[in-house]
Amino acid sequence: MKYFILLCMLLTVAGCGNKDKTDADRFFLKGNESLREREYKEAARFYAEAIRRDSSFVEAHNNRGVALFEMGQYIEAIGHYDRALQLDAEFMDAYQNRANTFFETGQWEQSLNDLDALQQTFPDSAIFHFQMGLVNNNLRDYNMALSNFSQAVTLDENNAQAYVNRGIVKYHLQQFDAAREDIEHALSIDRTEPFAYNALALIATAEGDYDAAHQQIDQALALAPEQAYFVNNKGFITMMEGDLQLAAQQIDKSLQKDNTNPYAYRNKGRLAHLKGNYEEAVRLYESASKRSKLVEELYTWWGEALFAMEDFENACETWEMAKVYGDIQAAALMEENCR
Repeated sequence: MKYFILLCMLLTVAGCGNKDKTDADRFFLKGNESLREREYKEAARFYAEAIRRDSSFVEAHNNRGVALFEMGQYIEAIGHYDRALQLDAEFMDAYQNRANTFFETGQWEQSLNDLDALQQTFPDSAIFHFQMGLVNNNLRDYNMALSNFSQAVTLDENNAQAYVNRGIVKYHLQQFDAAREDIEHALSIDRTEPFAYNALALIATAEGDYDAAHQQIDQALALAPEQAYFVNNKGFITMMEGDLQLAAQQIDKSLQKDNTNPYAYRNKGRLAHLKGNYEEAVRLYESASKRSKLVEELYTWWGEALFAMEDFENACETWEMAKVYGDIQAAALMEENCR
């Protein structure tokens, strides 16, 4: 996702360039220079100095939020976007940046609220519809996400990422042929898009073609070897093949790269589950749920582990949650096992 920042040397109409060279302006411009050089700690320091000299400096609050975001300090970043919007309720860059930060931290509804505030300003923006699609996909509102990504590709027919994400939505809807068509079209635009190969790997896994799945995920990893989600998906494919020992190594490797991925905890739970270690599986499924409640098959598998432990009441309650969160297998399990 792109993060919008306001650089006064580019947008002189915003107000920085039409003032005398005050201390606040000078520190702001130094911050912009550091931000361009990806020296985020230094940029944040310069913006803080600008704000100390002018606490109502909207652009400095916004840009300090960007620098803090890049350092992973999301709560502090949101605080500066909040302050920018308190000072100027129509400052669209801050809405955009706050929406992105909410998205990054899994606060989907808050992200959607900020994007809604942008809708009247950017109704014909492919980026806007793309971001709406990302949020709705994570909220599992797949029909709305499909509409968002379709609008994005209508407005920008060369947007490979929009085609990839529309394909992923179709994958979730189990429209595998249509999903593959979108993703292959994305690759015709950009052969180096790693998420396209990752998506093709997920489709092949769902179809039980594990050889093809490995080929596709290996291509994704060749392009982005440090992408923890791809490493985890490699482990998921290996697990589905039945090589639990190798799968465990791959999933653990993904957690070394990113210990916040709820799918990795779900997959570790499933590994424990398949080995008959149900208590460990339940613990790991709970860890996944704490990181995100919108993880496919999580509650279905969690309920199965509880049922295997003869904790029938909690198993049925967990399957009921699975239905709420869209795990379609849960309904059949409830019908068969819960009265």
